[in-house]
Amino acid sequence: MIKKGYTEDNNDPDLMINVVSLLKDKKSISASYNGMYGPYGFWPGGNGNATIRTSDYKDGSIMVHVVDVNTNRLLWEGIGNAEMTKQPKNIDEAINSAVAKIMNKFPQRSTNALPQGGTE
Repeated sequence: MIKKGYTEDNNDPDLMINVVSLLKDKKSISASYNGMYGPYGFWPGGNGNATIRTSDYKDGSIMVHVVDVNTNRLLWEGIGNAEMTKQPKNIDEAINSAVAKIMNKFPQRSTNALPQGGTE
């Protein structure tokens, strides 16, 4: 935030930043078919095989909300999402890195006012 032209004020801040992280168990399912097909699609009574594949994974999401302290209005929202194939070695470092990437999209401070208008 400092790089974007904002200053830190713990006593009387204009903005509040809320970070939410979610990790959900998900399952991916895919199917492939082979068999007899006719000119109009699958041929009834023909021989065919179906192969079903499933895989479990974790879906990780991080949401960053920037809120105007005076109006309690959401000024900006940034979201990051990734499929987690393995546990990060340092979870705090991974979250901090993801938040930094999301915050790179936060607008530069205007000389006139705080960011205006809903979410990004």
